[in-house]
Amino acid sequence: MSVTVRPQRPPRIFLIDPGVHYARLLTALLTDAGYHDVRWFASTDIALEALSELTCDTILIDQDSKPDSAVDFTRMLRRDHVSAGRFTPVILMASQATPEVVTKARDAGVTEILVKPVSAGALAMRVRTCLELPRNFIQSGEFFGPDRRRRKGTYDGPERRNRAPTKVEMPDTAD
Repeated sequence: MSVTVRPQRPPRIFLIDPGVHYARLLTALLTDAGYHDVRWFASTDIALEALSELTCDTILIDQDSKPDSAVDFTRMLRRDHVSAGRFTPVILMASQATPEVVTKARDAGVTEILVKPVSAGALAMRVRTCLELPRNFIQSGEFFGPDRRRRKGTYDGPERRNRAPTKVEMPDTAD
């Protein structure tokens, strides 16, 4: 019996940014970092349409994306029970990482936050982290998304949750 092993494709990154000039800059930075399959979308609705036809490995989205904000886009993506795209890491690019922005992004299921202006090193590091060290996904009440806990230690205190989060297995998607 022979088994066909399909070669792994290079990482595909979706970039959602309303500004063509900044999108070109980010694409150049990603290409320099070794990511050659970068697809740019000027709006969230076009990106959602593309996600129904293509898989991607990471999504970079500008905070000011339209017609849906980055937070709303991420929330829609995470709530789509049919698409494997709900497991895709989302990196939010924000001009300011205020506590309010960080909290809303985290609660929507954003994986990482990158503060603008973006440096080549920070961009490459966030993308590499999402690709090489993917976080577990959990379902807990209304929340579905990457596990927000970064520390792996055990909690030594009283249990305060109403119910335990459920670890969700990511489907194997290759196109």
